Amino acid sequence: MNKYKLFFLIFGFIHTHSVKHLDIVHSPFYSKHDIRKEISIELRRLDRYLRYCGNKVDILEITIQQIHGAFNSGRLSSVALTKCYIRRIEAMNPYIKSIIEVNPEAVQIAAALDTERLFGKSRGPLHGIPIFLKDIIATKDKTKTCAGALALFGRRTHTDSDVTLKLRQAGAVLMGKSNLNEFAGFRGTNVPDGWSGRGGQALSVYNLTTNPSGTSTGSVVAVAANLCVAAIGTETDGSIIQPASRGAVVGIKPGVGVLSTNGIIPTAFTQDAPGPIARTVQDVEIVLEALKMSPSVAGESKLHQILKYQNIRVGVPRNPYWNLTANNVDYENVLPALNNAGFKEGD
Repeated sequence: MNKYKLFFLIFGFIHTHSVKHLDIVHSPFYSKHDIRKEISIELRRLDRYLRYCGNKVDILEITIQQIHGAFNSGRLSSVALTKCYIRRIEAMNPYIKSIIEVNPEAVQIAAALDTERLFGKSRGPLHGIPIFLKDIIATKDKTKTCAGALALFGRRTHTDSDVTLKLRQAGAVLMGKSNLNEFAGFRGTNVPDGWSGRGGQALSVYNLTTNPSGTSTGSVVAVAANLCVAAIGTETDGSIIQPASRGAVVGIKPGVGVLSTNGIIPTAFTQDAPGPIARTVQDVEIVLEALKMSPSVAGESKLHQILKYQNIRVGVPRNPYWNLTANNVDYENVLPALNNAGFKEGD
């Protein structure tokens, strides 16, 4: 590492540390009651004021299927929807800090997708749907991929991640980057969930005083606040499902190897997985299907090679770990299915 890079990383660490104290210590999760009340009232006001888009289409909690119905009826366009979400972000994000950066080309992308639809071309259910990506997922565009760190500020990648490429091919409008735990939680042991030097402290729209959980905090908060239709997070251990449970949205961590992690800043290669976040199970399923690798590509992953060609023995921890009763006998019923699939059982 040359001296310039070393200085840049050290300076970035010191600067993010100072930002943390300005942003968190002096106003932790909006703990003062008067501030919390004022901000909650303002967020509700903005939510109501900015709920209609296009020809009086209510976009609060709107689903992908409902959006396509509005597209087909002419009451809504991808450009109009994208602009509406940008207006909501400009008004609400200063309070909840779920979004780090909006793609300056988002409206242009939406316009191109509207043109395709006008001429009868549809790329599928994600055609024209605005989606945010966690700031560790590489995109070859005018946004940066920094893992939330000021030490990497200004860094742009030269290629799309596989997940990004799948979204582009499916016709999604890539809206930009969402906030996260800086370096996906591996910046330090005393950093609050949802905080990054680049994005500040992301907050739950349902409770401004509580820990929103992480590390895909910004992606969850953006969906919960109706700043996009869906978002992509990543999970090593709970980073999607935990904030999703606190944000009253749906998130899934697919099995490791189901979705490609190529082009995603890693934490643990044996556990990392990108996954979709949306407001309904159906929308999560739609996004997940668009992101899946082809069987030939998935078959070449190391994980799938191990599962396919190795002699796998499944450990069954019984007593004292499992106290099988009438309420949980389904655990035992899973074992024959595993045996039929070629796994060997071992106590």
